[in-house]
Amino acid sequence: MTWEIQPPPSKELAQTVVVLSFAEFPGHFVSHHSDELAGHLQAVGKDKVPVVFEITRNYGRMKGYSEIEIAGLKT
Repeated sequence: MTWEIQPPPSKELAQTVVVLSFAEFPGHFVSHHSDELAGHLQAVGKDKVPVVFEITRNYGRMKGYSEIEIAGLKT
């Protein structure tokens, strides 16, 4: 996934916004409000990082997903 850091949207939400975009599926992304993740990705220094997902299924159909590791950082 590729990533970019955006400024906080408002003073109430003071944490940095990290947008992770799927490199192979343009226009699809997930975002996180996390200063820790932003700092980690800046320290890694790569534009493209690996992300490990956990998928939840119900009767064989995907019900949801969540990121469990982003560029080596456990979430």
